[in-house]
Amino acid sequence: MERIRIAPGSEDNAMAGMLENLLSQNIAQSKIKEAIFNAMKTVVAIHIEDIDVALTLEFAYGTLTIYSGTPKRPRITIRTESAYVLDLSNISIRFGLPNFFDDKGKEIVKNIVAGKIKLIAAPWDLLDVIRLTRVMSVNE
Repeated sequence: MERIRIAPGSEDNAMAGMLENLLSQNIAQSKIKEAIFNAMKTVVAIHIEDIDVALTLEFAYGTLTIYSGTPKRPRITIRTESAYVLDLSNISIRFGLPNFFDDKGKEIVKNIVAGKIKLIAAPWDLLDVIRLTRVMSVNE
């Protein structure tokens, strides 16, 4: 069974393929990211507003299914433009947490404050937000 797969009917979503490749590489290259990935059980929706694309990531303890659109109810929603999606994968990690104090981190905070990146999650889902950031980040 594939650990990360694109759901049937979602293959034509280019962002789904990009995230599949990014996450596959990240967990293959880091035992820490693989352990975090294995601990995740959540649903994340990502809306890329300028190109009108949405996708859903369903994490289920060591597997991930990527859907085009939002067929599942998300616990975490990210709304942004295409220019900022890759910024989220470039944040550095320090002491196991996203580093918002280097240049890239400060830029992300600035974009969140300006409303260019919107993160919607309940306070009890913040641990999953951190886990998502860690497995998506190409920096560790």
